[in-house]
Amino acid sequence: MVKLYKEKSAALIVPKQKPVARPDGSVHLETGKEKPVITPKAMLEGRITNIYNQDATVYMVNNLARYFGKTEKEVRTHIIRIDPLTNKPITFLGKPIRGGLNKEVLPFLKLAEANILRTGLRYTPQAPEIGGYKYRGMMIGGKESSTPSFHKFGLAFDFDAGNNGPKDGRGNIPDQMVMVMVRAGFAWGEVGHKDFAYLGNDAMHFQLRFPAGSSQGQRIINGSPVGKAYLDAIRKGGVA
Repeated sequence: MVKLYKEKSAALIVPKQKPVARPDGSVHLETGKEKPVITPKAMLEGRITNIYNQDATVYMVNNLARYFGKTEKEVRTHIIRIDPLTNKPITFLGKPIRGGLNKEVLPFLKLAEANILRTGLRYTPQAPEIGGYKYRGMMIGGKESSTPSFHKFGLAFDFDAGNNGPKDGRGNIPDQMVMVMVRAGFAWGEVGHKDFAYLGNDAMHFQLRFPAGSSQGQRIINGSPVGKAYLDAIRKGGVA
């Protein structure tokens, strides 16, 4: 399985030319590396909400327990910490994910990672780790609320938190990475939407919008050898 993953990942790399991302998140071939672009979130909102509107969002705050269980014990059966293709702790862009993630997230996360790496984007997150699964309510005004958090079900992660908290506004995550993540099936916490709870002022936060087996998820995953390899791995089980 590890060998298959390496072969499929290698197929994403074009010799002598490095794909780089335009500010809208699309990828084109060009020699060299792409400079990060960071524009105000108001300039991203239209493009991002247009992507949101292309597919119905499945995961909502009020239905997560129906998918993953009402108790911490039930939810934990969906959480993984070890990458099934490398047998090492799960990472994203070289950073370990504290607490692990819901297994449904992994195909989307890894195909997004492959696409970001393909861009040659010159961006290095400063935080030593990424915040993943934590069985808790949403943090509102610095306090834990009774409203379930997507982190509670392992469907969200906080990226480069030290530079992207609510107090930091737009933060430092480049437009290119944001758009790749949104196209890969994630909602970004800095741009709100009527169907998503409490998004709009949390630049570190990304949360999954739909299951891997949904029509929306399948369309995204089937376009990526990496995504399909990880979907096969989590469906076969043996993840922890």
